[in-house]
Amino acid sequence: MSITTKTIGFLGAGQMATALAGGFISSNAVSAEQIFAYDHLEAARLRFSEKTQANSVTSLTELIQKSQLIFLAVKPQHLPELAETIAPLLKPEQTIISIAAGVTLWQLSGYLNENENLIRIMPNTPCLVGEGAAGLATAEGVSEETTQLVMQLMQSVGSCEQVPEKLLDAVTGLSGS
Repeated sequence: MSITTKTIGFLGAGQMATALAGGFISSNAVSAEQIFAYDHLEAARLRFSEKTQANSVTSLTELIQKSQLIFLAVKPQHLPELAETIAPLLKPEQTIISIAAGVTLWQLSGYLNENENLIRIMPNTPCLVGEGAAGLATAEGVSEETTQLVMQLMQSVGSCEQVPEKLLDAVTGLSGS
């Protein structure tokens, strides 16, 4: 399995989603055609597409249907409602990647009807220029192959280390997310 065959969705098209998508594209890890973003704010969708040349979509459902790896790139306080909205739309083979600070994999699994195909990443904005640093933790349902694929993707924008989830906050403090 190669990252070049995967579609990537961003729920939320703010600064971090734009930095990650832009970094993935500029490092040639993926093409702009592989990336989709949805945000309830039209201005955010337009800004994302303008800065990354990637696709924006106008509905949550469309984003879920088009994406194999789905980044939850929203503020932590919005994550419970968003996760409960998307939970019935998800397929078992889709991997959910949360970049929301302070929301644990256990909490996320609860919001997503006990989904265990979850990864939590704490990236920082230097990802845009390939100088990012990120910690990555996985839930039990994530295959080694998927973990390596996401690690490869994140390493295209800087360094990425898999750590136990309890250490993610320390990594975030050191990397300046």
